[in-house]
Amino acid sequence: MIKDKSIYDPVEQDDGYRVLVMRVVRDKAIFEQHRYDIWMRSLGPETDSLRRWWNGEIDTPTFYAEFRRDVSRRALARLRALERRHGVVTVLCRERRPDPCHRYELVALYRELYPFPPWGSRSCESDGPHGLESGLIKADLLASAGANRPIRIAFMGEKA
Repeated sequence: MIKDKSIYDPVEQDDGYRVLVMRVVRDKAIFEQHRYDIWMRSLGPETDSLRRWWNGEIDTPTFYAEFRRDVSRRALARLRALERRHGVVTVLCRERRPDPCHRYELVALYRELYPFPPWGSRSCESDGPHGLESGLIKADLLASAGANRPIRIAFMGEKA
């Protein structure tokens, strides 16, 4: 499960693995006074987009659209692997609800890409929108048309 909260909110046991998703950190106390398990800058908005939004040059819907376009799909896949490994992942940014924040859009995009709970071996690094990521899993189909045979699946680096 993935959820979001402000880095300034109290740490709770059900936060699971805490992921800081800010590309730009203006408040350096975040690094020293607040708990997170990993900092994934690539899940934050692009610096130029963020600057234009802060300066009022683009509105929030445009900011969110640019974020969706630019966010690293590889980092999203890594977030999926963290969810598989830890069960619960909480993405963290500085804004408090109800203030606009890219993390709301990040969670919405993540849920669109990964609508189903993670499955399978923890050794598999990521899966795609429906459980398979191109190039990470190879299926050796042992079944022929009409035959009732098992299907073997090998994860990256394993032999089928």
